[in-house]
Amino acid sequence: MMKENQPLCVLLVDDDKTIVDIFKYGLSGHGYEVHTAYSVAEALKVANAIKIDCLLSDIQLPDQDGITLNSMIKEIYPDIISILMTGYPGIRSAIKGLRQNIHDYLIKPFSVEQAIASIERALSNDRLKKDNAVHMERIAELEKELAELKLKLVESESVSETPGEIIS
Repeated sequence: MMKENQPLCVLLVDDDKTIVDIFKYGLSGHGYEVHTAYSVAEALKVANAIKIDCLLSDIQLPDQDGITLNSMIKEIYPDIISILMTGYPGIRSAIKGLRQNIHDYLIKPFSVEQAIASIERALSNDRLKKDNAVHMERIAELEKELAELKLKLVESESVSETPGEIIS
């Protein structure tokens, strides 16, 4: 994922130049670093050349589909934020996307603000998951310490109950 002071790097993939231009302008204006591609092949070239934090891809692309692209990109960046967009919503593609850990599924037409809100929501969810993992790890450490202290307490109580011994 991105470093604290660096802009989020978004790979925007759609075969419609107008959509690419509008969303590149809008997302860049929000402070994101936006790279574009018009096909899966181009998207993979970009993803192999620079570190990508977020994939915003159309499902229907000229050479392959956005769901396939998502799985290829996740091999390079397992923690990438993935958002799919489509003008042809269908339950099959939505389910397929969800199985691949897609963060959101946007139905065209949608606004730049809706895309930004989707990205921000995904970032927030990822931060919460990471924070939760850290807290769960700390809880496990504390539970282990507690078990050790309970064992010491039981041992010290059994020593103090032993007749004829003087405890100092």
